[in-house]
Amino acid sequence: MTQLSLFDLSMLWNRRRASYRPSQEPIDLSLFSVNPIGDAVARDFVIRHHYSGSYPAAAAAYSMFERVAPFQEELVGIAVFSVPMLPMGRPAMPNSANLDASY
Repeated sequence: MTQLSLFDLSMLWNRRRASYRPSQEPIDLSLFSVNPIGDAVARDFVIRHHYSGSYPAAAAAYSMFERVAPFQEELVGIAVFSVPMLPMGRPAMPNSANLDASY
């Protein structure tokens, strides 16, 4: 029996449950697009899917859509850049550089 290493897998969250895919699985980048997205849509998606079930104090949010059919896209991910919970531990930088990323 061969044991599968966790380093060979990538964890994904869907409806607050973890799933795993092969890390080296090919992805056709031409099927995806990334754009800024409104806070309400980002908040709903993150609360529904992220393991914590919470949404950070967002400074900016970006969506990832996958083209699933001609002229049809599905929201498959959100990247949220948030205000750090403990900014005092970070070096002094311009405001935009003092953001945390959550996916």
